[in-house]
Amino acid sequence: VIRDIKKELSIPVIANGDISDELTARHVLDHTQCDGLMIGRAAIGNPYIFRRISHYLEKEELLPPGEFDRRLDNILEYIELCRKYNMLTFNDLKLKSYWFLKNRENIKSVRKKINEAKNMDSIMGILGELRNQRINPAATL
Repeated sequence: VIRDIKKELSIPVIANGDISDELTARHVLDHTQCDGLMIGRAAIGNPYIFRRISHYLEKEELLPPGEFDRRLDNILEYIELCRKYNMLTFNDLKLKSYWFLKNRENIKSVRKKINEAKNMDSIMGILGELRNQRINPAATL
């Protein structure tokens, strides 16, 4: 449908929906011939997706998997900033932690601890402990 619309219009057409990684981004662009992509859910907990897709579209090569430790540092810094400016509720923190840990290996016990946490400090402690243990540092971004 998007390809047909693109043929009829002279304005830029943006595709969205189910773009979750570099390969699906390339597929959507090739299939639809659209001018750009819009990414939603795939970016939640994975802000690196934009850099990864851009690199792949430009160079036709996948970036190596990112460092899980760096991601943990980023989420901990993000949470601290949100707390500092009172922009995060306890339930928001739980949800963002789940998104951040989505599709990570060997992390089920950590998600269970977060689910059982009673306050923000507990969740921060769980994530900090995870950072210190360096669970699965080769996890993909």
